[in-house]
Amino acid sequence: MSEKTMRSFAGGLIVAAVILGITYFLSPSDSKQTEAAEPKATEEVDQPAEANKEELSTEEMEEALQSQGFIIHSEKEWNNINKDMKDIASVKEENEKLKKQLNDAKANENEKAVYRTMLTVTSGMTSIDVGDALESAKIIKNGKDFFDTVEKKGLENDLRPGTFEVNSDMSMNDLVNTVFKK
Repeated sequence: MSEKTMRSFAGGLIVAAVILGITYFLSPSDSKQTEAAEPKATEEVDQPAEANKEELSTEEMEEALQSQGFIIHSEKEWNNINKDMKDIASVKEENEKLKKQLNDAKANENEKAVYRTMLTVTSGMTSIDVGDALESAKIIKNGKDFFDTVEKKGLENDLRPGTFEVNSDMSMNDLVNTVFKK
């Protein structure tokens, strides 16, 4: 943009601001219009009420409301309904707690499953074969870990043939000590 165009644009903004300011300050106030309109609205509301001075009895009001689909309760009935709703909410809350406890118990039950097996070791088997057999029986998670433990203890040549009862609660050291000679 050239300098002349920029000045023209700025001048236009100033002129527009002046015109809007004059319009704002010279226009009639909204509060005066509201005050003038309020008495008319009040007078219109009061006139129909004065014209219709018939008062309805409680029974007539109830009938009118029921005919329009409303349900009418006494204060005692309403309090009983609220009490019942609170009781239902507390029962639901307790039910949810029990469901959660049941799900937790089922999850813990699955986690604590103990596997037992009879492990038969024959001559010619290696610690790798024993580890694989223990893994397939779900006694240990990884047969290689069993082999590594046997090697660390230096017992790979001390495997003793026989049948041994083992379970998944036993530690790796307990399993090695059961199957190998000391």
